[in-house]
Amino acid sequence: MEKHFFFISLRKTLFLTATFVLLIGNTQPSYAMLGVDEELQVMQNGIVKGRIVDTNGEAVIGANVKLKGSNQGTITDVDGNFSLENVSEDILIVSYIGFEEQEVAIKGRKYVKVILKENSQLLDEVVVVGYGAQKKVNLTGAVASLDVKQLESRPITSASQSLAGKIAGVHIAQSSGMAGADGAQITIRGLGTLNNTSPLILIDGVISPNMDVVNPADIESISVLKDAASASIYGSQAANGVVLVSTKKGKAEGKSTFNVSTGLSWSKMTDQSKPDMVTDPETFMLLMNEARINSGLESAFPDEVIERYRTPKFRDACSTDWFDQIFRTATTQEYNMSASGGNNKTKYYFSLGYMDQGSIASSGNYKRITARLNLDTYVLPKLKIGASIGYTYGDQRTPNGSVDEVFALDLMRANPLNPAYNSDGTIAMPDNTTLSYTGQVQGENPLTKMLYNEIHQKNNNIYGNAFLSWDIFPELKVYAYFNANVQLRDYSEWKGCPEVKNWRYEELLAEGADMEDVISDGYYGNGSLKMSSARDYRINPYVQMEYSKSIGRHHMRAMVAASYEATNYDYFDTSRGKYISNYVHILDSGDPSTVQNSSSMTQYAILSQFGRVNYDFADKYLFEFNLRRDGSSRFGSNFKYGIFPSFSAGYDIARTDYFKQWSLPVSQLKVRLSYGRLGNQNGAGLYDYLNFMTLRPDYSNAWLLSGVTSATPVRGTVALTPSMVSPYITWEKVDNANLGFDLTLLNNRLTITADIYQRTTKDMIGPAEAIPDIGGIAVDQRAKVNNATLRNRGWELSVNWSDQLKNGFSYGIGFNIFDYKAVVTKYNNPEGLIYNNHTGLVRNKGYYQGMDLGEIWGYVTEGLFKDQADIDSHADQTLIQSSSKRITYPGDVKIKDLNGDHVIDYGNNTVDDHGDKTVIGNALPRYAYSINLSGDWNNFFLSAFFQGVGKQDWYPSSECIFWGQYNRPYNNMPTWHQGNYWTEDNTDAYLPRYAGYNASLKSTPQTRYLQNVAYIRLKNLQFGYTLPQPIVSKAKLQNVRVYISAENLWCWSPLYKHTRDLDVTNIYGSDPDLTDADMSSGLNGNRGSGDGNSYPQMKSVSLGLSVTF
Repeated sequence: MEKHFFFISLRKTLFLTATFVLLIGNTQPSYAMLGVDEELQVMQNGIVKGRIVDTNGEAVIGANVKLKGSNQGTITDVDGNFSLENVSEDILIVSYIGFEEQEVAIKGRKYVKVILKENSQLLDEVVVVGYGAQKKVNLTGAVASLDVKQLESRPITSASQSLAGKIAGVHIAQSSGMAGADGAQITIRGLGTLNNTSPLILIDGVISPNMDVVNPADIESISVLKDAASASIYGSQAANGVVLVSTKKGKAEGKSTFNVSTGLSWSKMTDQSKPDMVTDPETFMLLMNEARINSGLESAFPDEVIERYRTPKFRDACSTDWFDQIFRTATTQEYNMSASGGNNKTKYYFSLGYMDQGSIASSGNYKRITARLNLDTYVLPKLKIGASIGYTYGDQRTPNGSVDEVFALDLMRANPLNPAYNSDGTIAMPDNTTLSYTGQVQGENPLTKMLYNEIHQKNNNIYGNAFLSWDIFPELKVYAYFNANVQLRDYSEWKGCPEVKNWRYEELLAEGADMEDVISDGYYGNGSLKMSSARDYRINPYVQMEYSKSIGRHHMRAMVAASYEATNYDYFDTSRGKYISNYVHILDSGDPSTVQNSSSMTQYAILSQFGRVNYDFADKYLFEFNLRRDGSSRFGSNFKYGIFPSFSAGYDIARTDYFKQWSLPVSQLKVRLSYGRLGNQNGAGLYDYLNFMTLRPDYSNAWLLSGVTSATPVRGTVALTPSMVSPYITWEKVDNANLGFDLTLLNNRLTITADIYQRTTKDMIGPAEAIPDIGGIAVDQRAKVNNATLRNRGWELSVNWSDQLKNGFSYGIGFNIFDYKAVVTKYNNPEGLIYNNHTGLVRNKGYYQGMDLGEIWGYVTEGLFKDQADIDSHADQTLIQSSSKRITYPGDVKIKDLNGDHVIDYGNNTVDDHGDKTVIGNALPRYAYSINLSGDWNNFFLSAFFQGVGKQDWYPSSECIFWGQYNRPYNNMPTWHQGNYWTEDNTDAYLPRYAGYNASLKSTPQTRYLQNVAYIRLKNLQFGYTLPQPIVSKAKLQNVRVYISAENLWCWSPLYKHTRDLDVTNIYGSDPDLTDADMSSGLNGNRGSGDGNSYPQMKSVSLGLSVTF
């Protein structure tokens, strides 16, 4: 009884507090609720009173009581009582969150007692799982889902963005804001392997390399399978989790529904993505001279040149802000229409979509056309056939082949010594008659790599399935599916020859200069053209049999299936150079001697058998067993097959008789436990178990010249060294254990889900030991072995609250947070080298047994040297280079002598002997969280979505804009450096003595400049209005909704106390919301450099309209 009293008091307290804070009104929206038992007495003076209680007889606080067809209504008080005046022969609508809505006729009576019953629809909510669907309350695995209501009205251009911050344990890494390339990379529960960490993605059961081929407007729900119990039914492809995307289907309502929606967005780079750089020519020259002189080099600009650029003529012409020249405000427009409907025999859904996405970088855009048809019909009473087909066409135009060409180094090194354009529209170059070339990168203008280049990538994606289902008996069903996915990609890359001139060319020609001295059309050489084509075909037929049976309160369900999957990939490219015209983009116009061709073709297949058994007793005791056997063509004959089982169980305490006796407001208290094994083949190449020799007729260092008698080899007779064979590699084995609980209470207003897990990946595939160079084996042709183990432990928590106040304002609060830590427990590095390179491959540096992934090794900084005496009394710091002559000066960084040997060094660079180095931070994001706030009142709706990372460290790489001229003196200088570096008059400065090529900073991670890049950002803010139903009905419409939505409006981070020149969500070359330096393609892939030089993140504002009729 004490527990029961506690929950009743909590409800009253929340109600009274909210009522006191918010303005009390009289209008109430209705919400679905429950059943009725009434006492009625004769009404007097038009007043009706009553009391609303639940099935336990407890007062329902804050229930809506409204007169049907009007805005008159009230809300129950803390005792469940209500009173309404001016009531005649009306009908009351009684509603409350978590209960069934009930209509009660007054009929001249004055007192109404209503007993609300729990909404059974909430208990019957179905979640899509592998090869089927289950009631959410009966799930025993770690499964999370989003439905269409959580996806509506957000101005997302790619489907993968919809998952950002919405599900605990799901990492979303948006590596670029570039139009057509702004899809996100998904990682579930962190790093589980040293190889590819991407999850398996299926769209209506069809395997897809990403989510972004589907139009976000077509999505009905997204389910994420996070543990072995839920994912193991997909076997070897599900080691990193599974994302199931379900598109909208028709409903058997006997009527057709049409929807038309449109959106218009304006986007520009976030404030933090636009660095504030020095734009004054004189300031730039003086700083560059200082950086060079302090590095032991000669100055770059003589006094007379600086004096010339100090004049108004030169200053006004050359003070160029290159970011303003490159980036702009982009406009995106999107249009979608759909039709759906059906009856008990046939259901259909059809949609068309068009999007024209502008680019914030000049000369770029992306156009997308989508179409979808979902259709099913009963051709016989027990035989249904159907199809789900999607088509996406994308045309992406970019000015460059890589992000770095657009944004990073060119803009960082672009100096304010010339304008962007000449008066005749040609590109302006620095004046080589007044500037020397000492220590400078001259002749560059970042526009040259944009305005004369034209790159198109056109994608055609066709994906879908055809199926039939046969109800042999009520308990026995058979399904047959044929899934297919076809991707056609065509790429064209034209890089032209810019028309460039000295920015003073008119003046110089008037002074008698030669034309060839001022017009530099040949400076960038000739144009080039590259064209490529890729064809990817995947088929996946499978048959499935399902049996279900209920006997009393015992429920059993079983499924068995067999599947075959085959993939074929064809690729070719060709290129030519030395084009003399910028206007003829055909291959025949290039120089035939420059032609280069290449092609490839691959195939692989998987053969599988799998099954699942579910059992529950009275929805209280829940059990599930999965078993899958996969055979992969990637392994040798003795290692092709793997068997992957999983088991899970659940116990819903709230449904037991003894728990119900307590009369607590708890509708679910379920404990879940699961354990299983998954396989992973992604670390293996397609043909590692076979021996290959690459034919290269143009390679001078070939290993074999069979039959060649002339000086010129004949095509097909020159081969490189054969690759080593890996006959014994087999599946990586992923053991996954999960413990979780689901709690629902207070009439389903409060839900809590928590999980803890451990994922151990054994026999990870990695390169074998390096072999002597005399063997002639190329580095990437060495054998692979199963030789490493990685352990990942983590936890997740999701809390959601929804309620309704007296003034009719309904609101929701959602919060989720998760964390994980991954440790290498086995690795072939017996010496314990911190930067291990035992394989000869650069990408395998840094792993050792006991290593926490993401470790940042560096030095502890004591401060900056005050004077020469301070330097003389300190340990020998010659290894830490701050000048070209390795001389340490006052104002340089002062490294702590941790081991007390009076020498600053890194020892043998091993775990046991690392000198003065130590672990100073970790690059992995910790405590990733999100907050969702929503409100609804009188058809107005408002929502705000925050997300962030609680802990993450970052050390800027050598090429990061953070360092400016400390890296290279000819880089431009961020304005925050000004007045913030050490001088004899400014000894408390944050930055050290101003010196270029300063390896003591850019190449020496240390605590002083290790950055805290935890952050919180307002990811989305949305406000909208749904037209009242009486108005909509008069226009013969069903629903009309208008909204305004904004993305990435605000961000805060401790990093910004030093600099706001970097978007903290972009520091590792991709959005750490969530990624890290090791995540992009596994630890053996291309790790983020930490330079922050990715395409900038965007903030946007969108207007939208949706009409349903």
